[in-house]
Amino acid sequence: MRPGAALAGMARVAAVLLAPLLLAACFFSPGKFAADLDVARDGRFDFAYKGEIVIVGYRDPMRDFPAQGDKELLNEIGECFEESGKPKPTCSAEEQARLKAQAESRQANERSEDTREFEALRQTLGFDPSDEKAVAAFAARLKGQNGWKDVSYKGNGVFAVDYAISGTLDRDFVWPVFPGAAGVVPFVVAQRQADGRIRVRAPGFGGFGGMNSSGPMTSAMIGMASKAEEGGPAPDGLFTIVTGAEVLANNNEDGWAPDAKGRRIVWKVGPSSAAVPEALLEVRR
Repeated sequence: MRPGAALAGMARVAAVLLAPLLLAACFFSPGKFAADLDVARDGRFDFAYKGEIVIVGYRDPMRDFPAQGDKELLNEIGECFEESGKPKPTCSAEEQARLKAQAESRQANERSEDTREFEALRQTLGFDPSDEKAVAAFAARLKGQNGWKDVSYKGNGVFAVDYAISGTLDRDFVWPVFPGAAGVVPFVVAQRQADGRIRVRAPGFGGFGGMNSSGPMTSAMIGMASKAEEGGPAPDGLFTIVTGAEVLANNNEDGWAPDAKGRRIVWKVGPSSAAVPEALLEVRR
């Protein structure tokens, strides 16, 4: 077997093996947003998120397939058929029938795969995103939780969110938490360490852009992530930490800048963001 073919095969196997893990861990992503974490010197904090939360890879196959399917079918068999669907005289009837049967079989397989993926999405989310009543009930459950000031559904897997909460970092803070959803990757985590320091990480605001695409497994993950991004807006926003605490470390390229409250760190978040934003703060109570 050629090395290239072997690698391609490994990538396909990796994609199959990783699919359940990705489905269970990456269903929500930021769209356009602004997220702000204000940490006082004594550990008190304010966190706010305003913008979009996206169901990654959302696509209702039963709604989208018919409109796209006919056009894709004609593209695939274009050597024997006009755009109008009329057979070209350059191809025999046998050739036309063979090409059409192959394309229809391929489309049926793709549609079946889309349906299976959508069912996995529905089960992991805990609601059917193609059902308006189910989506409205999910939004209502979110609004019933502390900090969710407003949640509205814009359609196509996109929620508009206004969230704000205050507290003290004497314990871990994790956001967001979705009722009924399994395995959600948090956007922001603030963990209080044994020595009293606060480590802030934002797993939902970066990571894929820094992958080395040379390995077959990584290539499979990047391919699946790219496919998922087709289902909604890509991440686009700013994550800002303002703090009166000592900034012991951070991975922002520009470091921190002076602020009236102490220090400010701003990460620009996009679909190719390489690093997961991270900072280590020393608070004093």
